[in-house]
Amino acid sequence: MELANCFVRLGGEIGYEVRKTGIPLAEILLLQSIHGADAVVRIERAGSDDRKNRDIVDYLKAVYGDTKFRVVFPGTNPSVHVQFRDIVPGEDVVEEDEPQAPVRRGKKPVPGQDDAPAVDPTE
Repeated sequence: MELANCFVRLGGEIGYEVRKTGIPLAEILLLQSIHGADAVVRIERAGSDDRKNRDIVDYLKAVYGDTKFRVVFPGTNPSVHVQFRDIVPGEDVVEEDEPQAPVRRGKKPVPGQDDAPAVDPTE
């Protein structure tokens, strides 16, 4: 189960932020439901743990109550396995064993540009 750190703007108010650390991603969906879709900000990865679906369901129901839980996760046996890309739109998730393309910084070199003599524009 993936975990996250984030800040929650209580009632959507910028001046009232609370930091949440090491929470299951499913909890972010509940917090968004309670405080507003834009109220959970600065979401970052915080690792993972080996808790089972049932453990997370029990935890979320204990903290937020059965009614609020069922609004976000309806059904008799809901899955709370949420992936980071479901929480943070546009987030590209790369698996650890998946090769990554090298990151290029700066301008692409132009062939022969380094060999050209400097030209003085005043001449």
